[in-house]
Amino acid sequence: MPFGLWKKTPFEERLKELRLELKYFNSIIGGYPTKIRNVTEARQVRIRWNKTQLLVEKLLQEKPNSLEVKIALADLLRMGHNIDVSGAAQASDQLLKEIIKTNPSNFDAYYCLAKMYVTLDPKLAHDAESYFLKAENSAAPNVVSDIYQGLGFACLYPEKTSEAIGYFEKFLQLEGDAPHIHEIVVNLKAGKKAQIIAK
Repeated sequence: MPFGLWKKTPFEERLKELRLELKYFNSIIGGYPTKIRNVTEARQVRIRWNKTQLLVEKLLQEKPNSLEVKIALADLLRMGHNIDVSGAAQASDQLLKEIIKTNPSNFDAYYCLAKMYVTLDPKLAHDAESYFLKAENSAAPNVVSDIYQGLGFACLYPEKTSEAIGYFEKFLQLEGDAPHIHEIVVNLKAGKKAQIIAK
């Protein structure tokens, strides 16, 4: 192709690519602990994460007011914290709170904050619970089952056992098959402490 006739991939196509990348990362590093199996995979995930960060930042340069792209960057940074990207959690937190200032009923921003806070520090459990509840309110009348799983974990930190059981049971009612959560409920009802993982 002659020089000058080359055209950049359209914004919408790159946005579709970004959505696919976020879906991939959510399946691998969306929670903590991650599902990374070894050092080689960890290296590959980090390289792919770096490339996706460049993609989303370029998209944001083109359309700085795109709410979807801002949320995507915040979510990518949230997941970056799970693979030890320096400053990722702080950057995600700041961006999401800026989004909420101008979009006070944005489900994605509240949900992303809640998912991050529930894994950051047990001291942030109350904030995680609050953000999950705001996400629930913003999603209404739609029901997002994962919110109740998150609320269950948020309630484990301050040992609000009955609340945690209630949220986990609601999650199980909506999802059905979730052996790990079922086991947690059985253990909580037996007076055992559930394993809590925070990063």
